[in-house]
Amino acid sequence: MGSQSKSREFRGFTLVELLVVIAIIGVLVALLLPAVQSAREAARRMSCQNNIRQIGLACLNFESARKRFPPGAEYLKFGGGKNGPSFLVFALPYVEEVALSADIQTQLKNNENNATWDVYQLVGVNEKQLSIITCPTDPAAKDKFFGDRGHRASNYSAVAGSYQRRAGDASCNPNQSPPPDCVRHGFCGAANIDGILHVGSRTKPRHVIDGLSKTLMVGERWYQLRSWSVGVYYDTNPSGGGWGTPVKPDKPIPSCVSASKNVANIPINHSFQVDGFYVSHAPEDRPPYIPGAPRIMTFNDLPFGSFHQGGANFCFGDGSVRLLPDALDQLVFQAQASRKGHEIVDASSE
Repeated sequence: MGSQSKSREFRGFTLVELLVVIAIIGVLVALLLPAVQSAREAARRMSCQNNIRQIGLACLNFESARKRFPPGAEYLKFGGGKNGPSFLVFALPYVEEVALSADIQTQLKNNENNATWDVYQLVGVNEKQLSIITCPTDPAAKDKFFGDRGHRASNYSAVAGSYQRRAGDASCNPNQSPPPDCVRHGFCGAANIDGILHVGSRTKPRHVIDGLSKTLMVGERWYQLRSWSVGVYYDTNPSGGGWGTPVKPDKPIPSCVSASKNVANIPINHSFQVDGFYVSHAPEDRPPYIPGAPRIMTFNDLPFGSFHQGGANFCFGDGSVRLLPDALDQLVFQAQASRKGHEIVDASSE
């Protein structure tokens, strides 16, 4: 008969060849994964820098409209542990949140004479997820001081100043002459008032003697955060009006300031083992407490830091943003925090 059809042979992979291919793929993934992670972190850091830049520009636009910068935190008429608003509340109209700003101002006005009310009780506000107030590297930023009530916290804090550390003035005695640029609270510690955005501030550009481009205005934080609307509380009610009616303090008084923090002797992204924890660090707080580590930080000295590699983002008084390194000399850091320290800071020292 005719020619017989030849059978075709199909050769598959051997086990050794398959293992080699898997190994090569594993090596490639191991090589690419850090690059992918690095690219993602770079994108998050850029987004964070954009957030803090927008907040800084909002403060500058506030100054353009009001001829002064917003206060780092503002007092309510009634004290006794009642919290007033943060600088972020005053920045809202300048970050395209006009409706939210109007709602907050209405609630503040309606509760002006309510001695039992504070900004923690703002209806429909503290739960709001505003992307501009949170760094993408810290999506878990929440206020858990009173338990997890869903209150969103901000990773961006005003810089109160550094007078208490630079001057070595532990007392902040108001009877000194000239008066010190700090006020001391018995539990929360000194609150500096030599920065651009300190508690109750009314800073104008001409007050920034050291230069806007050389003075810190806003910086990153992640440890012991509070709700983004919360600014400050104080313990006593200054009285006025002849009948002992409480009035809002007309100048900074001893306070616990949530929205504006000192630059003290604690480095950026400090070591908890070495520099310690907040004096009231609770078991549910992050990070977990390290047995034996000191609990020495006062509330007003809670540090600046981030989850970025190597530093934290800061916005200066002219709106410029830079990543300040973890290894930044502490004296340079303190000099940059003050608006009128008269120091000469070389940019190369950052």
